[in-house]
Amino acid sequence: MSLPIPTFRLVPLAGALAGVLGLLAGCVPPPPPVPMPLVAEAGDPCGRQVTEFSGIAGYFGEPDPRAPALETLEVELQSESNALERLQIAFGTLVQCRWAEAKAAPGSIGRLRRDAAQAAMIRDLAEARGQRLDAAVNRASPGARVAISAALGSPAVVPQAMTGTAVELRLRPDFSSAITARLPPGTRARVQPGPGEFAVVDAGPEARGYAPASAFILVPEVQVMGGDSPAGRLLSLAATGAARRAAFAQAVAMAEQPPRY
Repeated sequence: MSLPIPTFRLVPLAGALAGVLGLLAGCVPPPPPVPMPLVAEAGDPCGRQVTEFSGIAGYFGEPDPRAPALETLEVELQSESNALERLQIAFGTLVQCRWAEAKAAPGSIGRLRRDAAQAAMIRDLAEARGQRLDAAVNRASPGARVAISAALGSPAVVPQAMTGTAVELRLRPDFSSAITARLPPGTRARVQPGPGEFAVVDAGPEARGYAPASAFILVPEVQVMGGDSPAGRLLSLAATGAARRAAFAQAVAMAEQPPRY
């Protein structure tokens, strides 16, 4: 049975961001509560990944109720975008570790469910932080809402991804097909949706082929037209943050779907 591909549905991002874009009109709800940090249990085989995820998740505390100052907005947006990338990578590697653990010991699935529940709370906090920043971008650049929505539904979204574990690329989208390359953990690649559960992967001239989409952690980037100008940089950073929040939300929603690779 073919599994869903949680991290490569880039076209619907604009729809997934309806709440964020609505916030650009000026209605910001109260932030969700801040959860207690995850703590790795003694003997947890994914203890390192738990610690790394908990460390970056701590960045997404209750958002500052004050509006960002215009002169520091670009810096705040860049910091948020970088933190979202680290959050996505940390959660992706934790989930991949949990599935390896569950494969060896099926009774350990409860740990994955606990981690996914924690990630869902962090997702809501990240969304609240993003709403504050996006509202500031819209004040600084009228029309930002339309530009961001358009960028998220266009080829401006660059499907960058990273491997959380070692991944084998194959000549065809078939697990019995010949292996064309082996990617070590931490390899950056561009990915596009392929047949079924596979993605088309380009990690360089000597590393192209097909691999399960679930083997990759998506860290999208968006470049809005005119991105070299001050206004363009703000819009690109805001759109990248929105795309990364949507990608993290998808990863959380699909965390309990077993991968195949």
